[in-house]
Order: sequence, then structure tokens, then C-alpha cells
Amino acid sequence: MLKYILPALLTLISLHGADFTKADYYIDNNHKSSTYLCKADSICQAALSVNPKDAQALWRLSSIQFTIGYTKKKKAERLEYYKRAKEYAEKAKTIDPKCADAWFWYGTSLSGILEVKGIAQAITYGGPIKKAFEKGIAIDPTHVGSMGALARWHVEAPGILGGDIEYAMGLLKKALSIDSCYTVLHITLAKAYIKQKKYSKARDILNKCLAVKTPTVPAGYYLNDKKQARELLAKIKDK
Repeated sequence: MLKYILPALLTLISLHGADFTKADYYIDNNHKSSTYLCKADSICQAALSVNPKDAQALWRLSSIQFTIGYTKKKKAERLEYYKRAKEYAEKAKTIDPKCADAWFWYGTSLSGILEVKGIAQAITYGGPIKKAFEKGIAIDPTHVGSMGALARWHVEAPGILGGDIEYAMGLLKKALSIDSCYTVLHITLAKAYIKQKKYSKARDILNKCLAVKTPTVPAGYYLNDKKQARELLAKIKDK
């Protein structure tokens, strides 16, 4: 089937330019089918075959590689996917330095690599991760993905490395005012409250997360955020 689909995609792209609407749907809703990420990958690869310097295709391929890597249980497998995600994002931000999504996925892929390699690599990766998310926000002050990721960095990083939980909370509240359905923001804010032992506020934000009906990133919500919210609520039930 792919041998018939790909030529059609190439024709459409060459005539009209790449349209990633369908790819975005497949990426954001990959919880619905195990084939969706493969379909999104095919659309982006078709765009690259026409224009190898298509930054929009490249950062989406980064997101696909990272998403697949996140599901792998073996560290070696996760690391390989995260490295490929980094390569795609690095190309995207080099081609289009003003693409906030490219910087976001570059920082995210570095975060994944750090998670696999362990805290001993924090000095090597911590600074570049933080700078990538800051760059994304500088380009687009409403980029809630970068805002949430930078906030998570500040929540998790020790003070000696520049972590600032109060700054993180301000950033998260601002991001939620822009998009209250971007559910990973709720999780990060709840973790910040828990770190401060503000359990009542953590419960409130976690319940708000569970009450979201139309998550901005459905796959992220149904595969991860919803489960995390319930687990965190159970953890702080009697606190």
C-alpha cells in the first residue's frame, strides 16, 4: 500500500508544500492506534524527500523518535531513539533557528538522554537543556511546551545547578493561563507543590487535571498524565 501512497504524497507536497495537519493528528493521538506514529513518520519523510531542509518535518520526526523511545523498557533502546530525536531537532534548529518547536524538541531529547545516562551527566546536559527551553520561550513567549519543560527543569534541578522552584511555579501558572488543557503542566505544578509540602494545593491541581475533557495532547494525557495524576493523588492521600 505504501508504494501507492508515497507517490501521491510527493505529488501533493511538490504542488502545494508540505501540510502536516494529518501528521500532527497522528502524533497527538497515537494512543488510538499503534500505526499512527508510523503514518506520521511517512508523511514527514515524504516532505524531506522533496525538501531535505524542511525544519517542520525535522522537528516532527524528532518528536516521533522521542515518543517511540519513551515506550522502550531497555535503556539502550531508549537512548538510541533519544539520540535520533536529538539529531532531527538539531538539524531543524540549525536550518530554522527561530523555530520554537525545534528548540523544544532539542531540549526534550537532551532531557531523555540525561534521564537514561543518569544524574552524573547533569553538569554536561543540564545547561544545554535549560538554554534550549529558554530559547523556545524567547522565540514564542506563548509556547506552553517550552514553558512547562523549563519549569520541570527548575523543579527537578538542585539549587546548586540553578533550580528555582518559585520561578517554576510562576511559569507553570502562566502557561496554564494560556492553555489549561495542556495536562502535563498540571502534573509538574503538582510535583512542585508536593516538594513544598503543599499537599492540598497539589490535590486541587491533580483533580483539575483529571477533570480535563479535551486535552491539548490527548496521547500525552491518556498514556501518561492521567495515570500520573491518580498515582500522585494516592501518594499524598493522607498528607
